[in-house]
Amino acid sequence: MATHTPTSTVFPNGVVTISSLDSTTYETILQSLGSTQYIMTDVYIQAGSVPQMLEPIGFFKYDSNGEITDNKVIPTVDPNQDQLSLNIDFKTKGYILDGKLYIDYNIQPNEQVNFYIGNITSDNAEFLPPNDSFDAEFLKTYGFFEDFQNKIPLELS
Repeated sequence: MATHTPTSTVFPNGVVTISSLDSTTYETILQSLGSTQYIMTDVYIQAGSVPQMLEPIGFFKYDSNGEITDNKVIPTVDPNQDQLSLNIDFKTKGYILDGKLYIDYNIQPNEQVNFYIGNITSDNAEFLPPNDSFDAEFLKTYGFFEDFQNKIPLELS
């Protein structure tokens, strides 16, 4: 996994602060994922007001034809109560953070929002049969590492 150094950008008006990955392109981030996919399990939102909590979350993903499918999730909060955090379950939605999904969320003026995405990782190798993988067959057929020793005998005289 690649290492990225985050930087903070503060605009002169002091209203917007953006934490960004300076001089790291989106393609670099996608390539650093390798074959690992991050499957969204839940989203935890903390906000400063109930109207901010009621802002819809838009999920847009590209399919194999390049078409965009969209889905808006409206958090359900009682406007008469002071509920400023919410955990939304996404286990059945099938959202994968793989570069084909983007999230649209509107932040109201003078608000601070913490947006936490829970995920589980999935690798393509998890779907291979345990004993019939290419690596095991290759190593057995061509005798790789037959003479491997994790300790090298050294004679000192």
